[in-house]
Amino acid sequence: MLLDLWVLSRTCGNSSLRDKFNFIGGQMFTHVYNRHVLVELVEEEEEKQESLIALPQDYKKQESPYLVVKVLDKAEDCNLFLEYGDHVVIERRMLTEIEIKGEKNYLVLENYIYGRLDDETY
Repeated sequence: MLLDLWVLSRTCGNSSLRDKFNFIGGQMFTHVYNRHVLVELVEEEEEKQESLIALPQDYKKQESPYLVVKVLDKAEDCNLFLEYGDHVVIERRMLTEIEIKGEKNYLVLENYIYGRLDDETY
């Protein structure tokens, strides 16, 4: 990866051009298109509570239909005012996972973003 950064810095003498590349999950994701937003999953805290009711060992709590993610990049044609690092709430089933050479990247269409969370809230 260091070699890739060195080659990129040598071939792109203009630092503003170099800054437009995002290194996500080991893959170079140069642009996001068609109103999509590149996001990173935020770890959810699991609540471990002692239950008074005996449950099967393979029992899983039902997941919320919503998910909090961190914005990494967005397409130029997005209408939402989002910046790198914003935490937003999306519909879980609309998250698209793209695996490239073993590395996972996540995209969501801007229509499925319900809102942004303030730093104090999250």
